[in-house]
Amino acid sequence: MDARRFAIYVGAFIGPLASNAVLALVPELKASFNAGTPEVLLSITFFMLPFALFSLFTGALSDVLGRSKVLRIGFLVYAIGCVFTALAPELVTFYLSRTVQGIGFAFLQPVLVALLGDIVPGDMKGVAMGLFTGATTAGISLGPLVAGMFSIVDWRLTFWFIAIISFVLAFLHGTTTEKMRGAGSDWVRSLLSRVLSAWRLRPVVLLSLTGFMHVLCYIGNQAFVSSRLSESPLSITSEGIGLILAAAGLVGLLASRVAGELVVRMGLFRSAGLGFIIMAGSLAFMLVSDTALLYAVALAIFAIGSAIAWSSQLTLAVEMSAELRGTVSSLFTSAGFLGGSLAAVVLTPPYIAWGLAAVNVTCILLCAIMALTMKMAVAGRE
Repeated sequence: MDARRFAIYVGAFIGPLASNAVLALVPELKASFNAGTPEVLLSITFFMLPFALFSLFTGALSDVLGRSKVLRIGFLVYAIGCVFTALAPELVTFYLSRTVQGIGFAFLQPVLVALLGDIVPGDMKGVAMGLFTGATTAGISLGPLVAGMFSIVDWRLTFWFIAIISFVLAFLHGTTTEKMRGAGSDWVRSLLSRVLSAWRLRPVVLLSLTGFMHVLCYIGNQAFVSSRLSESPLSITSEGIGLILAAAGLVGLLASRVAGELVVRMGLFRSAGLGFIIMAGSLAFMLVSDTALLYAVALAIFAIGSAIAWSSQLTLAVEMSAELRGTVSSLFTSAGFLGGSLAAVVLTPPYIAWGLAAVNVTCILLCAIMALTMKMAVAGRE
């Protein structure tokens, strides 16, 4: 693996690291800011919403200005956001700093995907996207663990750590020069033109819809299963729930390499379909789970299916259009994380009315819809 590709995977790892780190820092943040749990967890929304909004355009911006320039901006903004977060004296400043982090992350995730699509040969894109999925999964899963370790000394060290890595990555990506792909002062017009052109492509809309439903199910499942594990009669502690989720994430990470190989061997739709079937099967298994061990097994199976399906979607995103690669990656990424942001809003009503089973059944139905939209997206691309 060359240094440039390694830097891409490190970037994919540290992005979600800061987002999920807050989950392990709730007690420390409550004490530091004299706030309640809901107020602390609101900082996740301050991170996710600007990310979902700005990532609509950042990939297209990289199509116009070049990947390296946009990535350098992204890593610098992300690092500055982490520094301000580490220095935050009170909750409002913490919220604003998390917003800066989210904006910076929006300049990273879709552009890193597009850059990986640029430098990896066509027959290896599936494997590369599998590894990218694994790096992202590692950041999501290990964020609370890394934050928990630093919090033994001081919770602020977590964000100093991420800031230092981000500054280093900004320097590494800044060593590559690229010509602007837009036309001087017309780059704004070129940017908007690319976004509109991508939205007119039916396969792009279908792929983005698939990503929206996928992340909605992923985030919603983790959130409501965590709630179920904490309730009687299971009454699992926060530490125990964190370990269960981290173990499932580790399984997903290990499955990511195989997921990439499956994309190459089976093709985009069949590999995605297999992933959705595994996800639906694990959700059905949760309907009859009544112990922490069974839930842990179900979550691990869900992570495997998710890794396979997500690798297929990422591969399709970078193969959809070489000219609009960054733009398509932006729209797909934004739609996915918008789904994650709205998971609680969409799934809370069925959860309140009928419990976790209703959430699982809803997500099983979404898996079936995702298989259909993915099939249509692949067919439309071909």
